Amino acid sequence: MAVAYDIDLDALLITHGGDPLGTIPMIGYIRVSTAREDMISPEMQADHINELGKRTGCRIVRWVADLDLSGRTLAKRQISAIIESIANGTSPEGARKVGVWKYSRFGRNRADNQLNLALLERNGGELLSATEQVDATTAVGKLTRGVLLELAAFESDLIGEGWRDVHAHRIARGLPHTGIPRFAYDRLGKIKIGGTWVHDPADPLGERYALGDTSPQLARMYREAAEGAPIGGIARWLNHERVPSTLGNIGRWLIQSTYAVLDSGFGCGVLVAHDPRCTGHPSSETVQCPNKKEYPGAHPHVFDDDDERDAVWEAFKDRRRTGKKKGRRAANPRYDWTGIIKCRWCDRHLGAQPRYGSPHLIPQWRCMPDKVSGCPRPEGTPGTSVAGGRVLYAVWDLLTRERARLDELAGAVESHTAQPPAVSAKAVVEDLQARLKRARDTLDGLAVKHALGDIKDDVYRRTRDKTEQEEAALAQELAQAKAQAKQKKRPEEYLPVMRELLDEWPTLPVWSRNRMVGELVEMEAWRVDSEQAWLRISTAWGVEEIAAASGRLPESERAVLQEAKLIV
Repeated sequence: MAVAYDIDLDALLITHGGDPLGTIPMIGYIRVSTAREDMISPEMQADHINELGKRTGCRIVRWVADLDLSGRTLAKRQISAIIESIANGTSPEGARKVGVWKYSRFGRNRADNQLNLALLERNGGELLSATEQVDATTAVGKLTRGVLLELAAFESDLIGEGWRDVHAHRIARGLPHTGIPRFAYDRLGKIKIGGTWVHDPADPLGERYALGDTSPQLARMYREAAEGAPIGGIARWLNHERVPSTLGNIGRWLIQSTYAVLDSGFGCGVLVAHDPRCTGHPSSETVQCPNKKEYPGAHPHVFDDDDERDAVWEAFKDRRRTGKKKGRRAANPRYDWTGIIKCRWCDRHLGAQPRYGSPHLIPQWRCMPDKVSGCPRPEGTPGTSVAGGRVLYAVWDLLTRERARLDELAGAVESHTAQPPAVSAKAVVEDLQARLKRARDTLDGLAVKHALGDIKDDVYRRTRDKTEQEEAALAQELAQAKAQAKQKKRPEEYLPVMRELLDEWPTLPVWSRNRMVGELVEMEAWRVDSEQAWLRISTAWGVEEIAAASGRLPESERAVLQEAKLIV
């Protein structure tokens, strides 16, 4: 957490102005990136830079301070603005010298140091250190400055490695890699003295996390998010119920903070951390990296049992993956068909065109192509659009007919044979993965024993060959199981969702209907003329192409929808 520094830069500019009679303008730059210490406090740095100005005949015309910013993230610091002002000639009084306490205050990232120092000097600027007497205009001085900067980068690397080791050790113990507050949990075994957390000498059990008073609310958040409820709606509910945030604030829940709590997986008993094998970006950018890895946590989850926890966590992750593919609107749908109907020509989702002034009318759906690339429809073909009422009737009629057929088929099957309980594809994959791991562990153990001479050559070769054959067979079986797990469910497996949707359609919230419809159908729309639109509806039991003429909904179709209470 950032430290609040009480530093008056205006006062410093008056009392710390370098040489008041100096003719050379200089900018004083202060940076503190850790907890405040006397040796590197802003005031101490200002004192040294002030003395530098007096020694070199420089008059400090502007103080710039970056407090509690890491030198590893130079792009976010005000030093970048200083370099830009020197480059375009807008620096205060034309100042071209920048004074710092040490060269390490300029940053500890090798690439950024070299780039920004080169930019500064290329535009006539000069970096001066108050505590390191180096004449960077000479070859020896440049070498010395480079060594000092490299030593600072080396120190930063050592600190980073130390923190990585600490994080890995905590995760191996089932603890989160940092000790920041966790929503719905109480941190035990630690006490805060000043601004530092230390071990509680009165608690011999050590650091751990226990369920807090808001754990039921966190469980509800996960359940509703897994079912497809809009995250914004969950945040509004938390604020309405005056549920305190992670930091204990009332009414401060936002969509971003709600996502942060859910994405962490902490309430599901897991630790989500950056994959250590991912090295494609700087360490400061790991938060936004999509390469995450899950670890088992030592803390309890917020659900009634492990089965519910597993189902909810997997459903939530699937919802997040699907939402990122469909876009922001699909994550918080306003209409039943949001993110479901695609244009045949450009493969983009159709957008709703509400009937303003007539709220009882169902909106039209139109292709809204990108202004640059446009929609690559055939020349002379009108833009894709379809009446919402036609879509509603087509889907309702198709699902109603298919439900009757599947109900009849299910009844016939149940009356003649008792179906054995099915084993989930996920369970089959996990079992094969465990067996394959055991086979590979056996091979590794055999190799070690053979290298140590604990097993005869003939026994080793015979056992190795047999285990390798078993490993190859398991690997092939696992590949097939994974391929089958990715296949769509059988038509009859969609029957429970179909029944719930058709029976409860008028009373279900829009986001719930949207999720169910998206699970059952995929739709593609296009036009070949201005009189008639076409819908291709793809389901697990087949594909139907339906003509949707323009104009008012026929009375027969309107009557069906009114009887089902889908329209007024």
